[in-house]
Amino acid sequence: MSDDGAQLFRACVSNRQKAVQLLTSWDHERIQAAAQYKNLDGHTALHWACFNDHVEVVEMLLKHGADAKAKTNFGWTPLHWACREGRVEVVEMLLEHGVDTDAKTDDGQTPLHTVCTPISVNRKVIRQLLRHGADPDARDLTGARPLDLLIRGDPIERELIEELLGASRTPCSQTLNSQVQGLIHAEQMRRRIGSRVDPQLFNLQDLQMFCDCLAAQVTPTN
Repeated sequence: MSDDGAQLFRACVSNRQKAVQLLTSWDHERIQAAAQYKNLDGHTALHWACFNDHVEVVEMLLKHGADAKAKTNFGWTPLHWACREGRVEVVEMLLEHGVDTDAKTDDGQTPLHTVCTPISVNRKVIRQLLRHGADPDARDLTGARPLDLLIRGDPIERELIEELLGASRTPCSQTLNSQVQGLIHAEQMRRRIGSRVDPQLFNLQDLQMFCDCLAAQVTPTN
């Protein structure tokens, strides 16, 4: 069965058509056993099918009992990879399957952290995770919340920041407020030298209002 596992794994990495052919020709027990195979990094066929957005393959693997909570050697689940790559349909499939929305990598990052990093921001995926109960206040090993990662993006995803703030159960920190102030200052400098003037990318007035809101939240009241 290890040969089956390696064969299925390779197909999920680089040959969707081959993966479908294997999964439609093998019986349940054979698929279930093959899906347990992991490479040296701890990735499974399901990890790669999610990464590659092979929706049909993901559906069949889940149907035949592939471990949707399997972790790589670095703690990444299939959901982490699907979120990182913005695979909206795959993410929904995994969430409906009941995977842990707050599973953490070895760095302490949840899938919501992953999709809030500047290179991976995806509005639909963030909203999917929040709708399924992902914790917006989870902190990674550096102490960062998904919101702290999102605020580093450029352009600023103001609507998403507001949604995460709305879902959060903890007050905003002075650190976050100072981060926003720093972003405002940096944007003002860029505009001063004319490096960016597109108001659709970055609404400075809206961000200043957002910053004022944060300041009000962290200001002690008597």
